[in-house]
Parts: sequence; structure tokens; C-alpha cells
Amino acid sequence: MKEVLLNFFNPEAALKLGYSPEELIDKETPVLFHSKLEIDKKRNELKKQLGITIANDFNVIVEKARRNLHEEQQFTYIKKDSTTFPVSLTVTAIKNVNETVTGF
Repeated sequence: MKEVLLNFFNPEAALKLGYSPEELIDKETPVLFHSKLEIDKKRNELKKQLGITIANDFNVIVEKARRNLHEEQQFTYIKKDSTTFPVSLTVTAIKNVNETVTGF
């Protein structure tokens, strides 16, 4: 699966993370500011819940949304200066008229 790039980033969220939107748009996936340990923990949870192994870190974050399953996730975001803060994240799939996922 091709790497998913951000095509929009909320300017206020970018500032909270210490980035400008231009530093993130079309350059990085959201895993840039996620804890690798938390991603790996979530990957193990999804393996137990869904019976699948997800190799791509970004897909760990969006897999339930891709399957139309609602979930509020707790993560620690890592700012550009390496400090952290907790977030509650809900991911929603964006679909076209053919119900194909085009983004999150």
C-alpha cells in the first residue's frame, strides 16, 4: 500500500505540535507525531480484536475507520520539540460516491 501523505492539516493543531502546516502537508504521515510504542501496542490490540496483522503504522491508526467501526483512541502526541501531550483521537473515513475511502 502506498504511503499516505497528509493533504490538509488544521493550522491550530499544527501550531500546538510546533509545526507549520506546510512542514506536514504532502510530506509526512501522522505517525510523525505518534509514539512508536503506542502504535505497536495498538497494532497488538487490533490483531486480537480483528484477527489481522497490520504492518503499516498509519494503517494501525485508521484501520477501524476504514472498516466503518467507531473508536475513540487515546494517544500521546509528540511535539516538534520532543515534548508530549495526551490526545483523544477519533478517525473517520472520507468516502467518494462509490464508497471508496479517499482519506481520513
